[in-house]
Amino acid sequence: MDENDTLHLLRNARHEWLNKIQLVQGKLALNKSEEAKQHLDELVDIWRNEGKLTNLNLPKTAFYLLTYNWYAPAVKLHVEVAGAAYDCFSADEVLAARLSEVMQVAERQSEQASSTGHADVRLQTEPEFFVEVRAAFVPGNLTVLESELTACEQQGTIQSWDADESGMHVTMNVKLG
Repeated sequence: MDENDTLHLLRNARHEWLNKIQLVQGKLALNKSEEAKQHLDELVDIWRNEGKLTNLNLPKTAFYLLTYNWYAPAVKLHVEVAGAAYDCFSADEVLAARLSEVMQVAERQSEQASSTGHADVRLQTEPEFFVEVRAAFVPGNLTVLESELTACEQQGTIQSWDADESGMHVTMNVKLG
């Protein structure tokens, strides 16, 4: 990564966080202190989860998840990390590729329906490492969505899935070590 790439990342990060802080500032200016406090609590939760994610030693996965919202407007992503932090580096490349593939399915469906969706990605480290993606969006074509998720399952990208007119839920088990 050269200086221009680094500056581009820093610019995007600064822009994203400035927008979030300005929301709090606006709520305070309107004397909506409870809403401002709630928004600050949400920001603290986001920062804690980002810290937990970076402590898992998943550089490609963390980079993908932490920058996802900068580049994919059709589906907004929220990340949660549950369990103790430990070295998950051996799963990094596989996990980053699998998450990318699953999120591309959600993006295509949301874009086809001209809607914006939301995805919660949960990385669970105990008792075994697994990843769960719950995406809420209006599918452009439920039959195509089911077909794409079946293909992901057959390729071993995901272990289980469910989809309906409100979105999809997938689970990925990634072996460590």
